[in-house]
This record gives sequence, C-alpha cells and structure tokens, in this order.
Amino acid sequence: MTIFIKTCAIAAAATGLALSLILVSPVAAEVRGNGIIYVDQSATDGTNDGTSWDDAFLELFDAIDQAQSGDEIWVAAGLYTPADASSSFGLLAGVRLYGGFAGDESKLDDREWVANQTILSGDVDGDDEALIANSPTDIVGDNASRIVNINTAGPGTRIDGFTITAADGGGDGGGMRIANGDGMVVANVNLVGNFTDSRGGGIFVTNASPELRSVNFMFNRSERGGGIRIDGSNSQPTLIDVTFQENSSTNNGGALYSTGNGFRAVNVRFLANESDQGGAITCNNCTIDLVNGLFVGNKGARGGMLQNVEGGEVSLTHVTAWGNLSNDGPGAIDQFQAEVTINNSIFWGHGAGSPINDFNMNDHASHSLVENLAGGTNGNLDGTESANEPKVIRLPDLNNDNYGNLRMQEDSPTIGQGDNDLLPPDEFDLDGDGNTSEPLPVDLDSNARIVDGTVDLGPYEFFLSYTVTASVVSGNGSITPQEQVVAEGEAASFTVTSDPDWEVDEVTGDTCNPELVDGSTWEAVNIQEDCSVQASFTVPAELDDIFDDRFETTDG
Repeated sequence: MTIFIKTCAIAAAATGLALSLILVSPVAAEVRGNGIIYVDQSATDGTNDGTSWDDAFLELFDAIDQAQSGDEIWVAAGLYTPADASSSFGLLAGVRLYGGFAGDESKLDDREWVANQTILSGDVDGDDEALIANSPTDIVGDNASRIVNINTAGPGTRIDGFTITAADGGGDGGGMRIANGDGMVVANVNLVGNFTDSRGGGIFVTNASPELRSVNFMFNRSERGGGIRIDGSNSQPTLIDVTFQENSSTNNGGALYSTGNGFRAVNVRFLANESDQGGAITCNNCTIDLVNGLFVGNKGARGGMLQNVEGGEVSLTHVTAWGNLSNDGPGAIDQFQAEVTINNSIFWGHGAGSPINDFNMNDHASHSLVENLAGGTNGNLDGTESANEPKVIRLPDLNNDNYGNLRMQEDSPTIGQGDNDLLPPDEFDLDGDGNTSEPLPVDLDSNARIVDGTVDLGPYEFFLSYTVTASVVSGNGSITPQEQVVAEGEAASFTVTSDPDWEVDEVTGDTCNPELVDGSTWEAVNIQEDCSVQASFTVPAELDDIFDDRFETTDG
C-alpha cells in the first residue's frame, strides 16, 4: 500500500522551499508492503490508518512504523519536527518518501513540490526567529542536532520533495546523515540553514554512494564541509544539477569536503561559499570528476575555489571559474602534492598571477583559457593576451551578492574553441533518451552542448538568448524563478504561488505574455527579446467580506 502524509498549511511567513522526513517510533507495525501510506495532520475526521488522504495518519512516526521496503510515503505541505532535540527522523531501507503534495493527489506526477512546501525543521520547541533558517542567529532554544538519519542507504531508498532546515548542535550531518550502501536517491531537496560544530552541515556521507539530483545547499555551516562532507573509502556520491550557495566552514571546504573516492558531478554551481581553506571544495587525497561547473565568488585563505592536497586527483571539464578569492595563495586552486587537469574550461578574474599554483598548461590543460598563463600547446588560448578575455553578458558584482551572467556574448573568443572529443559520455542520461554512451549532450542550462559543430569553452554553450525577469508587484505570494535565460523562440516557465489566505489576481508581462498552463505553472512562449513578468495577489472576496463584517461598528 502507499502511505500519504499531509499536514496543515504553513503560515504566511513560509518561504518557497519544501521538505519532509520520517520519525522512528516504538508503535507496533501492521504488516504492509509495496504500497502508499498517507499522513495528514488535518485529517481529524477520518480513521487515521494511513489508507487514504481522508483517513491519513495524523503523525509521521505512525507512517514510518507501518512502512516496509517497497512502500511509498506521500507527505502533503506542512512543517514537521523531530520529537525532541535528541531525536531525528529515520528512513528505513527501500522506503521512498515523497513530499510536496496538496493532499488530494492520486498520482505522483500530480504533485507540485515547490508550491506545496513540505518542511522538516529542527525547531522542536517552535521558537526560532525564522521558519527557514539562514543564520545561527535564527536559532532560539534547543534544536535537533540532526534532522534525518539514514543507516542503510541502499537501492530503492529515496527522499524527494522537501526542505531540511534548522539543525543545530554537534555531531556529523546536521541536515542529514547517509551511511552504508549504494543506490539511494536524494532529489528535489533543499538543505538550508543547518549548523553543526562537526562535519557536514547539510549532509554527512560515510561509506555510501547516494545520487543527489536537483539538490540545493544554502547557508549551511560546519567545521569541515559546510554543505556536505564525504568520508569513507567506500563513498563516491554522484551530484547532478546541484547548487552550493553561501555555505561556510571554519576549517576546510566551505561547500564540500571530500576524502577517499571523492565524487562525480555534472551540472553543478558553487556560489559565494567560504572557508579558511578551500572556499568551495577541499579534496584531501580524493578523486573528483566534475563536468559543466560554475565557480563564482568563493573565498578561502588558500584556494578560493579549490584546495587539492595529499594525492588528490581532480578533473575539471567545461568549467568556468571567475572571481574566486584568496588572501594567501592562488585565487582559484591551491594544490600540494596533488594534480588538477582542466579541459575546455575558463579561469578568469582572480587577480594578478596564476590562479592555480604549481600548474603547467602543457601538461595539465587542453583547449582551455587561464588568465595570466600562456596557452602553450594542446589547443589552449593564451591567457596573457587581452584579445582572449572572455566576453560575458554581465560581470559579477560580489559586493552586492550578484554572481553575474557568465554566458558568452556572440563575439567572445571562447566560442567554438573546445575539443568535442573531450566531452565525457552521457553516463547519467541527462537528456532522457536512453543513450548513455553518446557524448554529453547538454550544457549547464540543459541546452544543446554542441552548436555550430564545435563545442564552446566553459559550462554554457552560446546561443542567441534573452533574459526574462519576474517579480511580485502587489499582495502576498511568490513567482519563481526571478530571472531565467531563454533561447530565442523558446518558452519561459514560472511557478506562481500565493500565501495562505491569498490568491493569484493576475500574471502579466510587458512584451512577453504569460498564460496559465496548469496548477501554479505559467508560461510565456516564443520569447524574442528581454522582457519581464509581474504577479499580483489579492485576498479572496469571501475572506474580505468576513474581515469587513468583523470590524463593522454598531450603535450601542
């Protein structure tokens, strides 16, 4: 059977993030398997046996106790916390946990996990300063030190459609600990504002090789690996479409710290992460294979982008590193007794001198551009020539938290300068065509990786494109994304979500005309120029009448 979990609506202060988890309880388990289990804290009129949305369990731990390998737990929008500060949510092996439901869906594809915020929080006493933590100052009182604990991360285990936030304390893995096994999937998850004095503010991985797909790490902190710490000789996670933004650590690896087998990554972003050493990544005797990557504004005393030490082997293909900062060593990569290889990549905006120490372009670079380094052989561009400066759409302004737009203008010297043979195979089938042996077919924007015959340098392939911005002009709600780059003639899609007790009034554009597709999804088709979209929200008429009646004055 399938298990559904639904909670009451989140308060109007909620942000646009989503998440949910499961709590272990000693309640005796009924024998079930290969089904769906429902949980809904508002289902007070039902039988509360988890068999439907109307009869959903009122508590998460009831659903978890009932679940067996092969079951699914469906969780509707709401806020969930562990029982107390010493507790965490534990997911059994082979159970798939899905959040982001409204509470009336009959098919998994019907859910809208962004609109239906499902949050798992460490705020067990309900007194934090913010629903979604951005800083340790948002934490008040005792919070759970770990939100999710997974001891067997094997095939069939999945967490999908949640926001994990507000872990605070000691121990490894503030947001989530993943241990022992290969094949677990974490997808469509935001890990935001989790803090630990130990390893892995967002996630700690030990002797496990999970797949992280469409996962965002923001504002997490730890001693090593602010976003994620990868540990153990049997660990080699895969990161696909993952973003690390403004995570930090006190020692090494502001976004990510890895030992052992390291990790593989495709389509990843590292933005404004910070640490004493290795602003974005520290690789300590590990192996990294990273393709289609963007590194902007990361900071570290040594190695603003990457610290690579003690035998580390790092391969970077189709990477743009720009404006990473270090006050004691190279701005981009600091390496010691280790090796970095770059292919079809761009390193620029890191100040005077080489952005990579102990680096020889002839030996370790192919078809790449590194500022202040002569190109040498292997098809590299000369980084000492001003004519080879990349021409981007918009430079970063890091003082104002602006990461720029590092896609190329049509006259950039980096266009068509790559080597198609350096593209790795599409091992993870990013285009969904079932062909995993073809060369990687998409860039960081999921557009075609090769245009006009020869691949470009960096993570983005050039094509004529336009910027579409979005904003809320009145009322309470959200429209996302706030900015997107769209190829000429293609469509821009938006998620428009009203706050509780509000509804969408209208969604309009200047020269682009958005129309409702379904649910909360709006789309403006055939984009031919830069344009903007505005959303407005209003209080429903029936609520407005109630408000007027409540405050109507009478004589006497």
